[in-house]
Amino acid sequence: MVDQVRKRLQYDYSIIVNPMGIWGGLILIWDEEVKVEVEFSSREIIDVMCKDINSGIAMRIYFLHASTNFQERLRLWQTLHSINLSNNLPWIYIGDFNEVPYEWEKVGRREAY
Repeated sequence: MVDQVRKRLQYDYSIIVNPMGIWGGLILIWDEEVKVEVEFSSREIIDVMCKDINSGIAMRIYFLHASTNFQERLRLWQTLHSINLSNNLPWIYIGDFNEVPYEWEKVGRREAY
């Protein structure tokens, strides 16, 4: 199915981190104008080094989907910190952090952290 979407959108490349049951899963799709090197991937993160083919500008992009479990989110932040220690490129984190800073943003039974 992802391959069909990728082809319909006319992108050339993709990386897929499959979900575990109904939880998580990540898909990154790109075309030939960007050189993408996957540095690291797990069930919560795809860490890539991207380079614009035309300008030569490079940056690190972290695509993530954090767990709703507080302890697992803490581990993710530790992983991101460790990965970024050796990075000397501009960087950005993009994704669902599953952070609820204010109780009024929360819908459901459990308390926000």
